[in-house]
Amino acid sequence: MSDPSAVTSPTGPEAYAQAQSVAVSHLPGVIYRSRADPPYAVEWMVGQLETLTGYNASDFSEGGMMTFANVLHPDDLPRVMDEITACIEQQRSWDVEYRVQHRNGSLTWVRGFGGAVFSADRKIAYLEGVIIDINERQLAKAALEDVAKELEDRNRTMTRGVKHLLDTLQSIDILSINASIEAARAGSAGRGFAIVAEEMKRLTEDAGVAVAEIRQMIGDQRVDRAKGADDASDLAKRLSRADAVAHPDH
Repeated sequence: MSDPSAVTSPTGPEAYAQAQSVAVSHLPGVIYRSRADPPYAVEWMVGQLETLTGYNASDFSEGGMMTFANVLHPDDLPRVMDEITACIEQQRSWDVEYRVQHRNGSLTWVRGFGGAVFSADRKIAYLEGVIIDINERQLAKAALEDVAKELEDRNRTMTRGVKHLLDTLQSIDILSINASIEAARAGSAGRGFAIVAEEMKRLTEDAGVAVAEIRQMIGDQRVDRAKGADDASDLAKRLSRADAVAHPDH
């Protein structure tokens, strides 16, 4: 005999609709259906639309003043439209990243998945898709690229320093030979030896400075590598979290 105090869940279409509503409410983005011809007027759109764009669904619905192309960043719009058009023609799904311009002027990186839905007679009925907020992932990726570039610049500077040091040491070797020759020619009072010796002293001082700079750079590199490892680990975790949100099935 069933427990009368037990909580029962709705079944059938009602349960499906409820589950779908809950799932959409947790989605960091929107689900939509649009017409299949440019400018792809939106038939319906649900999810965190206002958070993402600053507009509500009625702004995009038939009779509204907005299409989703209106909120794409102008620099990304041609690329995105070309990709969607090509995918429709080739009857395949699209997967494209671009920037959405919020009503307040801010930009958010998103990833759009979608495709054409065909009728029984193989004509395009409409387009359906999902747009996911990936801004956190893109920011983490950009920060990681900045760290990599900084380390690359430091490595390049240190390489130049090593080359300068080697050139200086080679010059000292040559001057040392010349000094020996001058000393043999002029004796202990030879002016030529004094000049060469002075130049050797200057080059030796330059070499010392170069060595100190390289040691400092090596020390900085060790610190940067440790910090970079920590930063990379933190960024990897952020990317992993963002990817988990964008790909909940994986």
